[in-house]
Amino acid sequence: MRRGVELDDGPTRLAEVREIGNWSSYGVVELEIHEGRNRRVRRMVRAVRVRVRQLRGVAIGAVQLGELASGTTRELTASEVRALRG
Repeated sequence: MRRGVELDDGPTRLAEVREIGNWSSYGVVELEIHEGRNRRVRRMVRAVRVRVRQLRGVAIGAVQLGELASGTTRELTASEVRALRG
């Protein structure tokens, strides 16, 4: 995946891949991407035939998601808005 993966809508590449530990008998990796094409990470791991037990987003740009539950929202802080407007 570091070298890139060919998807049905064109080639894609990860910015960073880091192994950050283990959980039970599973490896835990952190993937950093710089483009947000539809379901990109899921399609990339499927293309290289890697089984995924859990996939969790942790940040969008300067906004750290923290413990935000799937499907929920929260107000952005003033500093997050400034960072996104860049």
